[in-house]
Amino acid sequence: MLGILFLPSAPADAQVKKFKMEARSEFWILAYLEGQFDKKYGIEAEPVTFGTGVEAVEALIGGSIDISSSGHIPIVTMMTKTKNVLIAGLYEVNNGSIYKLIVRKDAPYKTLADLRGKRIATRIGTGPYIAFMNYVKAKGMSGKDFQILNSQPAEIVAALESKSVEGAVWFQPTTSIMLWKGFGRILANFDGHARAQGHWLANRAFAEKNPDTVVRFLAGAFDVQEMLQNNPRVAAQLISKGLARRGRQLPPEVVAIGMDEFDWNPVPDPRVLPELGKAFQFLKAAGRVKGAEPDWAALMPDTYWKKALEFRRKHNKQF
Repeated sequence: MLGILFLPSAPADAQVKKFKMEARSEFWILAYLEGQFDKKYGIEAEPVTFGTGVEAVEALIGGSIDISSSGHIPIVTMMTKTKNVLIAGLYEVNNGSIYKLIVRKDAPYKTLADLRGKRIATRIGTGPYIAFMNYVKAKGMSGKDFQILNSQPAEIVAALESKSVEGAVWFQPTTSIMLWKGFGRILANFDGHARAQGHWLANRAFAEKNPDTVVRFLAGAFDVQEMLQNNPRVAAQLISKGLARRGRQLPPEVVAIGMDEFDWNPVPDPRVLPELGKAFQFLKAAGRVKGAEPDWAALMPDTYWKKALEFRRKHNKQF
């Protein structure tokens, strides 16, 4: 069983203030970087670009970045193989509606059954993929009824636009781009077929040596989550700016599509830990993980996020 061993850390003023974090084109990351929420709390983020959370997590395990984020499916797989990462906090939950099956607007498909034997672009092993498999099963079909093309998010958009696939499975802003460009339409969303659950992750060695830096990062991240929940217009403007900086033009009103489908509350609800266990059992039955189930409570200590909430309240004079 994997556990967390907390080592003595350096005094706060001796801990590093600069850290490396992933810089994927996700709402929470773009808003954090563009809004400079790191500097608000006296630290400096050095962004490192990755295509998906899977690649970012691999870098986190190896220690080439310090802070990352991921959906809970890749986290479960990772935590059965390494002790190098801890779950520092929660950034969103959703009951599956963010995951969508997009087809071309000019295609004749009306139901999932119409896509039998067709090519579907998604990323195997991710939350969207698992949600799609659950949806397929609920409709009396199996993954073998489709040709699954393992693709990065940008490749998913290009594949559907070029008609090299008949369907695409992912979540916003990737799905929003396909709708905004005018070639895509929603055939189905997977509400009720999967729980999307996103977590902030930290390299374990970095967090144990620099807990104050992780707490300050989370304080800024929780500011972002509050903005996404309560002031989505401002958040969408920041995200649109961040996408433009990466060569992707997407107006704020398009970015805002589906933003209200997320629950951005940083305080874990009672389902968070059991959901990790549920995902483990699903993946084990599918032969994707082996061995004993990790101790999720030990791997997701409440130390960091609770201190971050308190630090944030004091910093913002919220009592």
